Amino acid sequence: MKSKDKGYPIYTVRDLLAMDDEPEPWIIRHVVPKAGRVLAYGSGGSYKSAIFFDLSVAVASGGMLMEQIPVEHFGPTVVLSTEGTVRSMRRRLLAHMRSRNVVPDSVQLFLGRRPLFLDMPTEFNVFVELIKKFRPAMVMLDPYASFLSSNENDTEETKKLTRAVNEIIEEYECAVVIIHHANKTGDMRGSTVLQGWADTVLKFTTKRQQQIPNMAGHHDILTVEIEKQRDGPMGTAFSAVPFIDEQLGMISFGVFYGMDAKMVTTMRLRLDILRLMKGTAAAFTRHDLCQHFNVGREKLDIALAWLERDKLITSAKVQRSTGGDRLRHVDAYCSASVGSRVDQACAIFRAEKLLSDAGHEELC
Repeated sequence: MKSKDKGYPIYTVRDLLAMDDEPEPWIIRHVVPKAGRVLAYGSGGSYKSAIFFDLSVAVASGGMLMEQIPVEHFGPTVVLSTEGTVRSMRRRLLAHMRSRNVVPDSVQLFLGRRPLFLDMPTEFNVFVELIKKFRPAMVMLDPYASFLSSNENDTEETKKLTRAVNEIIEEYECAVVIIHHANKTGDMRGSTVLQGWADTVLKFTTKRQQQIPNMAGHHDILTVEIEKQRDGPMGTAFSAVPFIDEQLGMISFGVFYGMDAKMVTTMRLRLDILRLMKGTAAAFTRHDLCQHFNVGREKLDIALAWLERDKLITSAKVQRSTGGDRLRHVDAYCSASVGSRVDQACAIFRAEKLLSDAGHEELC
């Protein structure tokens, strides 16, 4: 057993030998450690919050980052974000859920909206109670300035915050992700204590309005660089093209490997197919879709497989002429009539509220 003399834990070699090996030390292999300290920074609009909102939903629902990168560890997530309004946060988080078509009740995600200064004992105790209640696998603090009461350049005050967060990580074995901003030169703002404290430092940059191979128009390309990693390699983690589709209410990403844009164009095709089918009862065969979008069968089949997997479309047999009076049955696809599970749940809650309000008016 470790010594607890004077309240300071000491581990002997026997203690270390007796410990079980950690089964999986990563949430995202070689990018986001399990029970680690993660610092993600970049300029405004570099999609750092969007990526970690996406990861929060993935961890909380048993999915993949951007629906393409495997997640190794799952569990509840706590998102504490003071940016925007509660309705804008709702819209963004539901957009990530809608893209995956998750069952809302299965998503163990909890959102907090007000600043919580972790360098102040009374407010840190509130944070501890949140951790005790939800037992998260991952906590996201966005942005850093909303969780430090003093100047972010103050070394001693920053140390108070990092020591407090260390207690949480050590005691409850959760990853803590701090979202921070870059200065005008692109470097991280504030005290270097924060960078020294982190196990992982991720820098987000974005190239605006770029041309993508085999895609019309111009698109943003975000890149995540691993500037520091205690237990893994450094370098580029990934690049991706974000798709924010207001009509579908979805936020999706296509992972972009160098000049290989296959996953980007496939993700775009997935959204285009869904948009085409939304609001119509028509069924489309593979041949119909290949002609409409001018794409090959391989890419189309991947997009259809994603949509079928997530139950955003359904398949059926339709009759098509083979010439003369002869007909044959072929596979066809249409939008799921009930829409996404998020939309179903929202409709149910609204209906329940209307019934409740109507009952209240009758009593009055």
